[in-house]
Amino acid sequence: MDFGSLSDRGQIRPHNEDAAFVKALADDQILLVVADGMGGHKAGDIASQAVVDIFKQKSEQKEPFETVEEAEAWLIEVITEVNGEIFKEALADPEKAGMGTTVVAACGFPKDIAVAHVGDSRAYLLEANKMFTLLTEDHSLVNEYVKQGQITSEEAEHHPQKNVLLQALGTEEEVTVSSNLYNQESGYSLFLCSDGVTDTLSEETLGEMLRLNQQAQELVAKVIEEANAHGATDNVTAALLQTTDGNVSGR
Repeated sequence: MDFGSLSDRGQIRPHNEDAAFVKALADDQILLVVADGMGGHKAGDIASQAVVDIFKQKSEQKEPFETVEEAEAWLIEVITEVNGEIFKEALADPEKAGMGTTVVAACGFPKDIAVAHVGDSRAYLLEANKMFTLLTEDHSLVNEYVKQGQITSEEAEHHPQKNVLLQALGTEEEVTVSSNLYNQESGYSLFLCSDGVTDTLSEETLGEMLRLNQQAQELVAKVIEEANAHGATDNVTAALLQTTDGNVSGR
């Protein structure tokens, strides 16, 4: 199992409010986290960093999971705790009022995957048959418009309210975490990213890049490089897990 992550401020933003974290919890269990902060410089940084910091802390205290269902419950628990911490900090400091962050987190096993998310950062699955599939559903206004049939998916990509979120961590005292489990009989690649990546690169392009026979860290670097080459207007962050028959490696 090979994994890696990278975050960059992109071509327009003066600072980076994204954050990422990847870690081997066991030889056959890899944690991946991507967060996209909002609320302006410092506030957005603080919110996304809180996601990473709490996941780091909790992962250090966690014994390896016995089941993928246990991993899913743990992801929900940690995300819910992060929401409360950010919400309290925003209330306590007027300079941080309104800060929040998206999160997409996953735990990959050799054949099973647990994914949990809030907001519009995404998780994708590249299966052994090379099918590239979106696993998460954006908690966004335009996605609701699409579901209701008011606009098409193509119109959503350029809608003026594209970045309006219906849910984010830290903006409300309570949060509803979306989660799901997936099973793969053969090897797979699990790709997490912030909307800075998906706003810049098409899913077709991402799928083509992830099909390249390269190490995970090299691939996420190529994704970030490609997004920047296309003038990424937002921060760009990605994390990738590739399952193999070898030992765990990663950076």
